[in-house]
Amino acid sequence: MLHLGVLGGTFDPIHEGHLDLARQAMRYVGLDAVLLMPMARPAHRTAEASIARRLEMCRLALQGESGLLLSEAGASNSARFTTDTLAPLRRQYPDAQFTFILGADKLPSLPYWHEADKLFAQCDFLCFPRAGVSAAEAVDRAREAGARVTLLPVPCSPYSSTLIRARTARWEDAPGLPLPVLCYMAENGVYQPDFLPKLKTMMNPRRFQHTLGVRKEAVRLAALHHLPVQKAALAGLLHDCAKGMPLAQMQRIARENQLVQTPELLSSGAMLHGPVGTYIAKTQFGVRDEAVLDAIRSAAKGR
Repeated sequence: MLHLGVLGGTFDPIHEGHLDLARQAMRYVGLDAVLLMPMARPAHRTAEASIARRLEMCRLALQGESGLLLSEAGASNSARFTTDTLAPLRRQYPDAQFTFILGADKLPSLPYWHEADKLFAQCDFLCFPRAGVSAAEAVDRAREAGARVTLLPVPCSPYSSTLIRARTARWEDAPGLPLPVLCYMAENGVYQPDFLPKLKTMMNPRRFQHTLGVRKEAVRLAALHHLPVQKAALAGLLHDCAKGMPLAQMQRIARENQLVQTPELLSSGAMLHGPVGTYIAKTQFGVRDEAVLDAIRSAAKGR
């Protein structure tokens, strides 16, 4: 009989704390594998990223991870509660014994979960510590309610999906993200301010597709050379934000804001769109990072 752990959650996004917890759970209890199960519609919160995005980030994070598998049992919009995932899990693994992995902060409410008796009859529970929660006390209370609970003696994870989203919204590379997940987020604008609708109005469709391609290549090169991935994505996204302007409009902006001095630069749209694009990035998109602004300013020079 397979003994499978189930680590359900929002995974918004998945990070190294989730992966390390799954690895330690597998070793500590002797699980054959751990299923990471993103929930499309968690009962008590709303995810920022779509379930399709979160599934893809999980797939990327699990590449090369022995014994860690992705489950889509919670990916249906109808699967709001943990008990809703039991039927699809049973269909996929009919002879398995399941151990659900959850944080100590969830244990006090466990007896009041939707169809808790059904869960207690079919599954064991493995509890991991959470900051500010007495895990031992929470385990005792859950056992009194009829749950079979084992305490997993691991330290609390230093990573937080909430903090990762906040840093990503500021175009920062948040610690704790597997590199493929970080690159996916940067390439696809996950958790970032959505500049695409505005950019679409500033350039023709061909230039817009070029911009998306530059962002993707900037992310690849940044990861390859150990440079800030999110900043590279931002520079790639905005490097041509002034390219669709008429030359006369660029010249007016350059003169009014003293962006360039030489007649040669003022007469060339190909060269002028860098300094003007930097001004647009700062004034219309709120970019303040000097490295990003310098990259936009210098893009036409092949710097």
